[in-house]
Amino acid sequence: MLIIHTSDFHGKLTYKKAKKIYKYKEKGAILLDSGDAICAGNFDLRFYEKTLFLMSQIGYTAGAVGNREFHPIPFFFKFKLKNSSFPHLSANLFYTKKLSKILPYLDLKIEDFNITLIGLTVPVVKEIWKKISPLYFLNPIFCGEKLAEKFYEKSNLIIFLTHMGIEEDIKLAKKLKKFSLILGGHSHILMKEPLKVDNVYIFHSGCYAENISIIELKGREIKVFVEKL
Repeated sequence: MLIIHTSDFHGKLTYKKAKKIYKYKEKGAILLDSGDAICAGNFDLRFYEKTLFLMSQIGYTAGAVGNREFHPIPFFFKFKLKNSSFPHLSANLFYTKKLSKILPYLDLKIEDFNITLIGLTVPVVKEIWKKISPLYFLNPIFCGEKLAEKFYEKSNLIIFLTHMGIEEDIKLAKKLKKFSLILGGHSHILMKEPLKVDNVYIFHSGCYAENISIIELKGREIKVFVEKL
């Protein structure tokens, strides 16, 4: 199985760079992003998000909800993602109503892998917004640990798409009991080799559409290559 991981584009993905990523999609890779793909800031709005459009065109499977994708007002939250045709994941984000394109997790069957993708987001609703917004976040580490326990039996691979930073990714990894991958973002760091914590492998793929991580899995054998876009 081949995975292409990206994060923290911040609107810097170009048509030329998207074509480079698409060549791996043509080879059967799944494309996964760890959030903050868009130009708009935390509470900012843009009428058109070219990066989400390009990611949709080349066939991204899923992206994590980053702090930039999020907005505390549900209508504007959906508006920020309107140029996306792929789901965004955040298992620790709660709302009394269903938000289109926002899922806690996603199940995939690829080759011999029964995969559960779980999204986790750094809590964004703080201070005065807690009194105003109907959206709220639970602790991502707690949610990640509990969901992993729920899916261990049916899934032989759990992949976390996280946007909460490397330190929180390490905390999550220490809570997990079985072989898992954490594809992280928010810290803007590029890791040429994964960080291994027990049976968990953590990957971070940099920022601003400068690099991608190419992750090859054969059973539990992992190879990773970093390619400059």
